[in-house]
Amino acid sequence: MPARTGGEGRVMEREVDTEALARALAKEIGPAIAATFEDAARIETLRRRPYLNSEEVALLYGLNANTLKTWRCIGKGPAFIRDGRVILYDQKDLQEYVAARRVRTGEQRS
Repeated sequence: MPARTGGEGRVMEREVDTEALARALAKEIGPAIAATFEDAARIETLRRRPYLNSEEVALLYGLNANTLKTWRCIGKGPAFIRDGRVILYDQKDLQEYVAARRVRTGEQRS
C-alpha cells in the first residue's frame, strides 16, 4: 500500500502491528535460525571429539567422504583407524595432514 500524504506534502506513516510482524518473522525465519544453531552446535561438538568417522571429517574438514574412501584404498590421505568395518580418523592426524599441505605464496616466503 502506498504511503499517503498529509497536508503540505508530508508523508504520513502507516501504523504497523509490530507484534504481529515479529510473530510472522519468527514463524518464517525461526526454523532457519534454529537449523543454523543446530549446525553450529554439531560442528562445535565434532571439534571436541578426538575421533571422527568419514562423514564427520567431510563436514568438519571439507574432505569428501568418498575421496577419503578412495585414498584409503590406494594408501593415500590422512592416517586412519580400522576396527572391523568401522573407520575412524584421529583429529590430530587430520590436523597434521592438512597442515602438511599448506602452500606458502611468494609473499609469505620472505
